[in-house]
Amino acid sequence: MKSIVGGGRYHCDCVGSVGSWSGTYSDHANAVAAGTVHCSSGVAECYAILQT
Repeated sequence: MKSIVGGGRYHCDCVGSVGSWSGTYSDHANAVAAGTVHCSSGVAECYAILQT
């Protein structure tokens, strides 16, 4: 069984185009990099979702 170290949930909005999504990524850089797939502009702005 594998364990995941680090990472978390992020919410991202596309910059310069329409769209947003939430996902689990290993770090902030990987969440932002997903903008190349999810945004027609290829640029995303992401922030961590605090889990309680």
